[in-house]
Amino acid sequence: MKKKSESGLTSSQKSVPFYNDADLRLNDKSRYYYAAETSMLIDDVQLLVLRIPKRAKEGYEIKLSASDPRVEALIINAIESRYGRNELTHSVYEFSKQCAGVLIAYGQAAYEIVYLSTSDGKIDSFRLSPIAPSGFIAKKGKFQQYQVTPIADGTKLRKQLVDLPADSVLLFELPENVRAGHDQMMQSLAFAGENFIPEFALPNMVKPTVPFSLDDFSLSRNIAVAKATQQIGWNARNYGTEYRFEHYVWHRQLIFYKFLCNLREGILRTLNEGLTRVGERMGFRAELSFENLPSADDVDAALKKLHDGDLKTFSEVLDPFRSS
Repeated sequence: MKKKSESGLTSSQKSVPFYNDADLRLNDKSRYYYAAETSMLIDDVQLLVLRIPKRAKEGYEIKLSASDPRVEALIINAIESRYGRNELTHSVYEFSKQCAGVLIAYGQAAYEIVYLSTSDGKIDSFRLSPIAPSGFIAKKGKFQQYQVTPIADGTKLRKQLVDLPADSVLLFELPENVRAGHDQMMQSLAFAGENFIPEFALPNMVKPTVPFSLDDFSLSRNIAVAKATQQIGWNARNYGTEYRFEHYVWHRQLIFYKFLCNLREGILRTLNEGLTRVGERMGFRAELSFENLPSADDVDAALKKLHDGDLKTFSEVLDPFRSS
């Protein structure tokens, strides 16, 4: 299936698309993509929120319940524009990957429901257009975007807050239990990622004037990273058992898998909310669901077995979630 052409159609878009020049200048959260610990976390969440789809008999599927068989093509064209996927599961995978990366970096991800209409005003199709997160403001049900656009002569930039229609904005959010601590977590991780070693330490190695142990500093830094991410359970790709019992390594990894389960279920839930809004305008009903994927309840069951001593090996604890 080819991406449907928008030629000759009128777009309702009011927002500025994702990844423009202003996005990198307006907010220091963009540095999270480059600092060591935060970029690792963003990568891990993007890679693990949904695995690359396999054949149906071996992996998960995204199922669609719809009132019209043509709805599937509409959804695929609406959510996946980068790689031209022609299959629903792969399209939802690509969308979830992008959405999850913005969510973990910025705490929320906003998309505009853009309707494409023919010359007589009939809605032909729709797409979900990412809104540049740095300039996006959500407050008390009101949505605005700080837009920077060139003035006609090209010599200056015009800066303005633009109101976005609330019924056209689809707001994806982190699981409720991690929202409040998200900013502090990311700031702490960014600080750790930008400070591998104190400034005085290198010259101090040449001419020692201050007692300093790199091993002690590294241990303190690892503890700080673990403390910052305790709510989501991320192990910072460190699965060693030095200074930690295996039980707690497994426990944290299961907490991370629970976070991922809640994250992807939240993304799908909000995506379905968007399909409900679109369907009311275009005259269809549609709902997406996961098949053959573990849930947060499955993680809770594994945690109970771990705490009760019923699970004995690393693979037994984690394999059901690593292969999903």
